[in-house]
Amino acid sequence: MKNRILIIDDDQVVVDMLESGLKRSGYDVTCVNSGKDALESVRGQMPDLIILDIIMPGMDGTEVARILRENEKTRNIPIIFLTVLWEKNETSMDQNDFGVNVVIGKPFRLEEMLDKITKLLPSQPKAS
Repeated sequence: MKNRILIIDDDQVVVDMLESGLKRSGYDVTCVNSGKDALESVRGQMPDLIILDIIMPGMDGTEVARILRENEKTRNIPIIFLTVLWEKNETSMDQNDFGVNVVIGKPFRLEEMLDKITKLLPSQPKAS
């Protein structure tokens, strides 16, 4: 069974690139463009991992992460924050403050994302 990844980002270019790369790597991918849609998607189909943009209209990624961490059913889903607000050597944004597992700055390389996903998910999918 493929690991299910939920991508939450309002930048369609980022969503398309991630979706394509993750599907090629054997993951089952769902994409939404807002925090509200993300919470609805999680209720409908529990993902194994979430890639979450911070800056989005309406409900931002920090609020989505907080809500997910407060819910017993979703609190242990690994979350990767994807953001322009963080540089690789910046220490002012502590991922633990947001209840996320990893913070990746934009722009990013797909290989970097795949490496982080592999470390967070319990089993590796088989590429098709």
